[in-house]
Amino acid sequence: MESSSVYFEQQYTAWSSSLGKSEKTIKNYLGALRTTIPRWLMEWGYTIPSFLDIKNAEELSAIMTDTLQHQEFQLRDAKGKGMYSAALRSYRKFLNDIFQVSISQDIDTLLQDKRLNETEKARLIKTRMGQGQFRTELIRYWQGCALTQYHQLEFLIASHIKPWRDSNNQERVDPYNGLLLLANFDKAFDLGYITFKEKGQIVVSEALDDFRRLGIHSEMSIKLTPKHQGFMEYHREQVFIN
Repeated sequence: MESSSVYFEQQYTAWSSSLGKSEKTIKNYLGALRTTIPRWLMEWGYTIPSFLDIKNAEELSAIMTDTLQHQEFQLRDAKGKGMYSAALRSYRKFLNDIFQVSISQDIDTLLQDKRLNETEKARLIKTRMGQGQFRTELIRYWQGCALTQYHQLEFLIASHIKPWRDSNNQERVDPYNGLLLLANFDKAFDLGYITFKEKGQIVVSEALDDFRRLGIHSEMSIKLTPKHQGFMEYHREQVFIN
């Protein structure tokens, strides 16, 4: 069975490629994260088998602070024209963009599920991380943020309407159980501060203070089809803070 680190490497590669990084740059970054920088850190008294084993942005940031300030690292990074520090910052952005604490637990659960074959596990893990076919289908369907039509992909998050934790495996990969949203809208939707009526009009919870500062306004709407309705009804009834 492949470890979750393998899937993280695959998703980091896909994420970097979506931002326009070349195959050569991605390969160099992976080599730096997996081998070169950890080897240097071992010389300086740290023990980090691979940065790709770190799946928490806060933990990574703490290690990065010491690493980037190390005089020998700065010398070697300068010799490498800034590639090593760029690799670290790229991986931190990856974790910040698509990773949350709860995802780690969900991935571990999927890896241990003996009812799933390896292909099904890989597909569901990619979906849980906001990548893979689920994200691709949401991009194809929505063509940008479902609320604003903003289309620069690195700012958009593939969000489940009926939460992952409450969905079965078929619902987890169903594109009609998904919205493509900018991060502020995704967070508000995920936490239940906004939802949408049957015809797509936004509903803002009274618990959300000063929502206009988040770019949310009461005239917003999205285009929902009959296939979205069951998922959105669940969100209104079970997730939205009424």
